[in-house]
Amino acid sequence: MTNERLDDTFLPIEAKPPTLPANGVLVAAFQERSFVAGPGCRAVVWVAGCLRRCPSCSQPEFLSFEAGKRRTVQELYEQIISTSDIVGVTYSGGEPFEQADQLGELSERLQQFGLSTASYSGYRRAALVAEPKRFGRLYNALDILIDGEYRKEAHGPYKWRGSGNQVVHALSPKGMVEARAEYDPGSTQEVQFSISGNRLRMSGFPDSDTHELLVEALASRGVLVKEGQQ
Repeated sequence: MTNERLDDTFLPIEAKPPTLPANGVLVAAFQERSFVAGPGCRAVVWVAGCLRRCPSCSQPEFLSFEAGKRRTVQELYEQIISTSDIVGVTYSGGEPFEQADQLGELSERLQQFGLSTASYSGYRRAALVAEPKRFGRLYNALDILIDGEYRKEAHGPYKWRGSGNQVVHALSPKGMVEARAEYDPGSTQEVQFSISGNRLRMSGFPDSDTHELLVEALASRGVLVKEGQQ
């Protein structure tokens, strides 16, 4: 039986968080600069591992905790603060709140440096607030939370979001200022392409038809798309 208070509709029965390395984050992917994962230019950390099994998951390859490589909080902190021209960092995955203590420590340090912090989560805000021991350190160190699982049937042209059930929450005065400055509920959805070596990464939430057409067109020209949806 699932725990409705935790909004665990798609959790496997008796799922439990794994034992994670102390002071380590399991990172599946990292992007230095993104313009589609929150306000301004932001670094994006995709973590590995998620206990939920949402039917429309946009990153099933990141569900396993074994899909990531261990990075220390210090390593990630140094990489992020050394990236020029960013205003903050956004966490995606996977499920960032399965590594809440580690990402919470990282977020606290980044906020002290002057960067803003944002995170996607398949859990609803009420579920995160209901479990402060498990989720509190990261939740309390966020400026912006985008909650709710991605639902293919509710896909739409939403800025920073893939489906209409997801909600943007400003959790701090800084988050409120940033969100008010850039967030427009009626704005057109954005997709970003970035080049890394000989690979092109597409991030954002393109609809399935657009996504398939882009991937096919690029593949026909010998370009491999490394997908990175939020």
